[in-house]
Amino acid sequence: DGRGGRRRAPASAGSLRYLKSTLAVIWRHVFRVSENQPTMFNALVIPKEHRWKQQTREAVATGDVARLTSPKSGAVSRSQMLHILTACMYYDREQLVLRPCARARAVANTAESVALYCATGMRRDEGKMLRWGMIDEAKLLITVPGTKTEGAPRMLPLQRVLLPWLARLRRQAAPPGAPLDWRPDPQDFVLASNPKRTDQPASMRTIGGRIHRALFLADMKRRGKTFHWMRATFFNWARRSAGISEGVLLAYFGHAVQYRGAANAYIDGAQGED
Repeated sequence: DGRGGRRRAPASAGSLRYLKSTLAVIWRHVFRVSENQPTMFNALVIPKEHRWKQQTREAVATGDVARLTSPKSGAVSRSQMLHILTACMYYDREQLVLRPCARARAVANTAESVALYCATGMRRDEGKMLRWGMIDEAKLLITVPGTKTEGAPRMLPLQRVLLPWLARLRRQAAPPGAPLDWRPDPQDFVLASNPKRTDQPASMRTIGGRIHRALFLADMKRRGKTFHWMRATFFNWARRSAGISEGVLLAYFGHAVQYRGAANAYIDGAQGED
């Protein structure tokens, strides 16, 4: 919960069903009951899905736009983003920088990772596989190595607001005593998790776990995948601030077909304060 404790969350419906079947097997084994005979666990009613999923389906069926655009998994506002970045920096300082054992084998780039994903809208594995040679700061372009669909390999405009974060990532990758104009190897990965192994991609469990903990510190953890809210934030901010059409933004996202599958979640669920 951000304070050293744990938050209690309801078990998933699949886990409950698995537990029910396991208890029934143990019951039949201990009491020598055949599989055709009922057990005491038959009275347990396991829901098919969580309540929040049922509510989402009901909202879709009834056209409840207010519920569909709630901040459950959509974009965050600018004030919320500042809060999240502050929590990321605090986590890096307390858990990585101030601990010599962690500092020697980990790169404190949680806030930089959030900034990179929110400013580009890249998928999780696309950011993981991004190398320094794919970033052209002179032409303000990023070559994204597609990992999912036919339209995934693409060129993205490099926003100037991301340049200071890239400079921070370069300083983190620089060896001790490196000159100010030092540049990393073009084949090195941008989001390296180990300072001694910048030629290897970062562990998404490590980066995702750090962002997950920082969101708890900021009291901003929501249901859903850890990285999807950053793609939704990019979509929402680009549409509102720059006035870019949805078709162009979906091309930036690397969707082969517009308005299908997960693309609708970013269009219908994008929200946030200006």
